[in-house]
Amino acid sequence: MSPSIGKESSNHDPGFGGGGWPVALTLGLTFAIVLTFGCRSPQATVESGLRAGVFSCDVTPPIGHPLCGGWIKPLAAVDDPLLAKGVILDQAGERYVICAVDWCLLQTGAYDLFQRRLAEAAQVPESHVSIHTVHQHNAPVADINAQLLLNTVADAPAHLELPFMTNVTSRVADAVRLACQSMRPVTRVGCGRARVERFASTRRPRLSDGQIHVRYSSTTDPALQSSPEGLIDPWLRTLTLFDGEEPLVQIHFYATHPMSYYGDGRATADTVGLAREQLERETGIPQIYFTGCGGNITAGKYNDGSPAARKELTERIHDAMKRSIAATRITNAARLEWRTASVAFAARSEPEWSEAASLRILGDTNASAVKRISAALELAWLDRLKTRPKIQVSGLRLGPATLLFLPGEAFVEYQLYAQSLRPEEFIAVAAYGEGGPGYICCDAALAEGGYEPTDSRVGPPSEWRLKAAIAALLDGPSSSKQPTFYADKLRLLAWRDRRGVEHPIGRAEDWPKRRGHILASMQQVMGPLPSRNAGPPAVELLEETQLAHCTRRRILFMVEPGNQVPAYLFIPDRHRERLPAMLCLHQTTREGKAEPAGLSGMTNMHYALELAERGYVTLAPDYPNYGDYRRDPYAAGYASATMQGIVNHRRAVDLLASLPEVDPHRIGVIGHSLGGHNALFLAAFDPRVRAVVTSCGFNSFFKYRGGDLNGWSHAGYMPRIRDIYERDAKQMPFDFSEVLAAIAPRALFINAPLHDANFEVSGVKDCLTAATPVYRLLGAANALTATHPDAGHDFPPETRGAAYAWLDRQFAAK
Repeated sequence: MSPSIGKESSNHDPGFGGGGWPVALTLGLTFAIVLTFGCRSPQATVESGLRAGVFSCDVTPPIGHPLCGGWIKPLAAVDDPLLAKGVILDQAGERYVICAVDWCLLQTGAYDLFQRRLAEAAQVPESHVSIHTVHQHNAPVADINAQLLLNTVADAPAHLELPFMTNVTSRVADAVRLACQSMRPVTRVGCGRARVERFASTRRPRLSDGQIHVRYSSTTDPALQSSPEGLIDPWLRTLTLFDGEEPLVQIHFYATHPMSYYGDGRATADTVGLAREQLERETGIPQIYFTGCGGNITAGKYNDGSPAARKELTERIHDAMKRSIAATRITNAARLEWRTASVAFAARSEPEWSEAASLRILGDTNASAVKRISAALELAWLDRLKTRPKIQVSGLRLGPATLLFLPGEAFVEYQLYAQSLRPEEFIAVAAYGEGGPGYICCDAALAEGGYEPTDSRVGPPSEWRLKAAIAALLDGPSSSKQPTFYADKLRLLAWRDRRGVEHPIGRAEDWPKRRGHILASMQQVMGPLPSRNAGPPAVELLEETQLAHCTRRRILFMVEPGNQVPAYLFIPDRHRERLPAMLCLHQTTREGKAEPAGLSGMTNMHYALELAERGYVTLAPDYPNYGDYRRDPYAAGYASATMQGIVNHRRAVDLLASLPEVDPHRIGVIGHSLGGHNALFLAAFDPRVRAVVTSCGFNSFFKYRGGDLNGWSHAGYMPRIRDIYERDAKQMPFDFSEVLAAIAPRALFINAPLHDANFEVSGVKDCLTAATPVYRLLGAANALTATHPDAGHDFPPETRGAAYAWLDRQFAAK
């Protein structure tokens, strides 16, 4: 029995199917996929001539062969074979081949040999063949040119057995030839996807010390295990090719390092390969698996490196494959197109990555085997850049599906970037093509620390060149009117043009382009920001009380018809000049405005009264449905209480600016918790706010209560987080890193205690680290200040005192 297949559809919704495959089969877990595609045709039916052939070939190396390029114990036993599995598609005399191999990496000369042999077997140009590894580590890293370099020096360690390389590529080519002789019609295409539970996690978590730490494929470190998943693509995607009702092959894509444990000398296709072969045995349908952009993604959060963990991880992938099949939508194979683009990667410029440095290490018989092999791999890559400075990337469009084929150990940000250009479509990505670049980091990551920069052979501006190629393969963004979506919200010095191409921001005058996208994304969640009212709001005085150093007025101010906001207004005594003013926003407390006014609640939250006694005009309004303020923002047409709050607070600034006691150029906002993030939201949208104090008001959505955004999604905040974005940080159009940056270059003081249970401090530091380059770009590096008291969710006296003194400096008379 095969897994059930989803409904047939005439649109481009994701779909999938199952069936059997006549193919040339040899033992193994590596897969070589050969796809042959022809010219565009109105419908891929039997009459259109679209055909597919599938092949599989054992590519397990002989006993004693180096594994992971010679970095770990050589092959001593075979737990399960390594396979090359593939598909060949042929239409109107055009043929294309994609190939996935159960090896760790294929680089320079080894990649070239594989590509050339498969192209010859399929009788196509090499540009029509794309080969990828699955990236298991108890498997070969192959670079013929590196081994040839090692052969030139004394006492060199072993990296690759060249006769085996010649033999195995010949056998895979034979399997391709046989598959070309048994191709079958492809009439329909199915696309499906399923979320993989408890597998992938970032390898680059930032912990409470503010530093990037390495979460390898397995760990028993409690701090690393408890750190949130971070930025991943949780979806496994499946493409099925059909001959009528019969599935011919099912091809899966998922972005993660696939290893559970390795280094014991036992060949295995590991979690993803084991799941793939189990499903093939169960269904009789050929199963192929590609690793997506998993360069900075591992199973480390959920993997302790035990055999039991390997079994559990395998089961989770297997389950996701079955659910992806069940979720499939099927359409006619209506359009087939193959595209290519070239990327000129830039070599690393640091001295330790130079040719001279690698030559010294290669010839040093006292250097470790790992260092000498790494030097040979680096030299082989540098030689390739000299002779062929560009690498091909490819894209295949087949009916509703678009497949992208990328080189190296690309970060997941590249995959998410591709999908963000066409969010309504089925975009599946295979990375680990030509492995010469090593890790393809985001450019900024090279200076952030972590493991990946230590094995990345490409540097700036490689990120922007690869993203430009991806945009070209996809024809730019879709025609939808959705705001630009940036998956990576921790590296902010980038903006996208109308074609979807990302550009680095190196000048202050370019920052407004990204800032505009941030504000649009915030409104996507909060609802649109209405136009400002003209003139100051009408004010009704309800009560006036003389205090020791100031006058307290209880007022109502008009925001819009039918919406009067209760507030306390404090006017200091004995002032000759216009004073600075602070809008004071309360935390989540039933008393609302009364707490910052010093009339109730916690003394640490009496900042409206304290600042008034310090010489500031202060205004403390109620937030909707706190204190004396009853308001249904949804009945009034708002999409969120948050946006109603922003509109109210913007009107409060109008009120302060209109007062004769206030200097309208010295207005700020302060708030704790609920008031802390409302202070940030106001400042992002209202440039009149010159200084912001936010206490316990935010962290990155990824680290808010472990990534569970339920607390942000109720009616008191932004229900779209629940209704549209599924309380999922990965789907959120904005994050607080961007909110901080949108306030730049204005002054910002952040109180983020070390033990805040609501807003875990490492998530605050993630946002600070992201926003700092923006402040620096705008010449305001000193305007961003953060303090981390040894406290919980609180605004301690010494921290408030520091914040008040900071405000005094920001608003000092010029």
